[in-house]
Amino acid sequence: MKTNITSVFVTGLKLTILSLIFISINLKLNAQDELKRTYLKLYYTKNSDESKSLTANISYKENGKFVAVKNDTISFYSGVDLDELINKVEINSNGEAVVVVPEELQADSLGFYYFAAEFKGTETYKRSNKEISIKNSRLELSFNQKSEGRTITVKAFEIRDEGEDLPLSEEYVYIFVPTLFGEMQIGSSSLEDGSCQIEFPSDLPGDSLGNLEIIVKIKDSEVYGDVVKTEKIPWGIPKPLYQIEETNEKGKLWTYNAPLWMVITLSILLIGVWSHFGFVIYKMYKINKEGSEKVN
Repeated sequence: MKTNITSVFVTGLKLTILSLIFISINLKLNAQDELKRTYLKLYYTKNSDESKSLTANISYKENGKFVAVKNDTISFYSGVDLDELINKVEINSNGEAVVVVPEELQADSLGFYYFAAEFKGTETYKRSNKEISIKNSRLELSFNQKSEGRTITVKAFEIRDEGEDLPLSEEYVYIFVPTLFGEMQIGSSSLEDGSCQIEFPSDLPGDSLGNLEIIVKIKDSEVYGDVVKTEKIPWGIPKPLYQIEETNEKGKLWTYNAPLWMVITLSILLIGVWSHFGFVIYKMYKINKEGSEKVN
């Protein structure tokens, strides 16, 4: 009889322990499901000064919109096995973390450099990572001015650790000039045997000396990432600062006299802001005055 009772007790105890284990695993799985999924993107940029950088962008989805993850860190790695830590970087308010790529990195036998970014996750967000492989490249610019017009010749090469650099083909090159809100594209072309020619417009305003900053890019290449080259040339229309000219270019984003819609919008915003300041100061004055009268 005692043996039967003991057997029943042991069986019950085993079932209880198994149930607790099952419940614990189920709770963990449910908690994992409740974590917000994160989306990590990784970009490589070869800058005009020959430096290289990696930019990671991390976000999560809420109500159908992507929202930046903030107040955490992203770890950047390099090497064929992606086990060499470059740095751990704070994520800014835009959900971005940027790191400079060390110069001493070595490519593999095919000329590839390997990079990864990892977000380790938190109590709120799921872990995510992204890997890319990139080849090193460079851009060369030359500016040609003839009676029939101006052109920019772009040459692009894959940089090899051993042997001669290889001309790039089937990559697109874009030319931009800076504007008030970013960059304006003024031309593009596909590379053939490492070079291409792009016509340059003759009606762009420059600074007081006619200088223009030219930005040439290979964008979002699967093999080379983003490659940027910038130079200044005196191909713009000279326009002294603070001088407003009655020309056909009046009121455009790249001119010194702002568009009318921008002036009106800014004026309304400033009036609204200063009206609120005035209202708050008036209320504070009234409160202070009423308090003084009650004391007296």
